[in-house]
Amino acid sequence: GRVTIPRLAMRIGESDLTVQGALAGWASPTGAFTVSSSRLDLTEMMPPLTAPAQPASPGAGPPPTERPARQAAATEVPASSGAAAVVLPPSLRAASIRFTLDAKRVMGPSWPELHDVSGSVLFERGTLVLKGIKAGVHGGTALLAGRLDPFAAVPTFDLDARVDKLDVADVLAQWTSLEEFLTGRLDGQLALSGSGSTWAALAPT
Repeated sequence: GRVTIPRLAMRIGESDLTVQGALAGWASPTGAFTVSSSRLDLTEMMPPLTAPAQPASPGAGPPPTERPARQAAATEVPASSGAAAVVLPPSLRAASIRFTLDAKRVMGPSWPELHDVSGSVLFERGTLVLKGIKAGVHGGTALLAGRLDPFAAVPTFDLDARVDKLDVADVLAQWTSLEEFLTGRLDGQLALSGSGSTWAALAPT
């Protein structure tokens, strides 16, 4: 009733990933894993989330005759009863699994390169709990904690972030064309929460 991974190393493109840990129990699995990497490019592992298509404005030409079902689901607002939740297998719904992170460099499709990423992610009864996620970014550090409920009828998230000594000019250069507008170091705290009909509709906002 126990699965142990002494060391599982894999390479995907230019990225590397090493997993160690153990999982016990089938009806209600519990386990702990360490995930480490010297270079992790998430754009090689997952497709980027794209913004849902916007309805055509008047005079913009005839609307398309039909839309794929997945696109319609991502763009239409669900009824008040909410969209159907993703049904997890009972054993996965009851699972409690902790992942401890240790990555030297992490790249993504729409964020700056992160350095020395550490912390833990707990998958607990279908909910993702982020604890003490720390990363170097823009010459400073960022800390993140919170919860994401990706399998609910209405996906939700609740995040708390803190940044210390971020290079303001570097941040502005990454996200705007105002890199020469302001210089200095940024400290701050941010509480962010949201919900949406689907993750694809929620992520771009």
